[in-house]
Amino acid sequence: MRTDADTLLAQLPPDVFATDETGYALHVSDFAKMLKAFRERQTRLFAQGIQGIAFAFRTALDDERKGADWQFIPWDDVIDLQKAKLEFWQAFAVAKPASALGSGKPPLQAKVLSNAQVNLIVGVLARHSTNDYPSPEAAFKTLVSGSNWPREWKNARLTGWKNSAEPDAHTLFDYMTAKDTFPAGQWRFGHRHATHACAPPTRSDVRSAAE
Repeated sequence: MRTDADTLLAQLPPDVFATDETGYALHVSDFAKMLKAFRERQTRLFAQGIQGIAFAFRTALDDERKGADWQFIPWDDVIDLQKAKLEFWQAFAVAKPASALGSGKPPLQAKVLSNAQVNLIVGVLARHSTNDYPSPEAAFKTLVSGSNWPREWKNARLTGWKNSAEPDAHTLFDYMTAKDTFPAGQWRFGHRHATHACAPPTRSDVRSAAE
């Protein structure tokens, strides 16, 4: 999602930041490739349950941002935002927007990804599903069951996988996009939830970003 100040907020899969018992970053190369999808001068990355990232990921972030204002946001700040303990501009360390000063405008609008950008993200998900799990179906079931989605959202994606890495990665991406990721009743970053929450996921060459 993008703020009034043209800051991109991007929620990444938490398993991207996995490390082994020695602290070695298992997917830092995938992380670096994923960063190439983002080109906003201000970018805020976050992932469910991740409070901080290992040195290798911070190095990749520094290398790719090339002087731009890119930061990783601790998950606790996102939770505090959902609980209304923080305003979005406080949680994501951005300038206080005009909407927070009483203009009445929604703070964020949909960020649109091109097909090429979507393919970068889908490619990372597909590789992850074949490298770290016994099967693609097991990988995507695990990602869904471990998410912070409502139970009915999870139940809707317990079946219907093709057990094929790239098609299933597209399916998960489309489902997250259609659901706008954050559950109903929580602070939604100005999402189109009322329109899309019950709509079936669709495929297209241009999609709104899953935050």
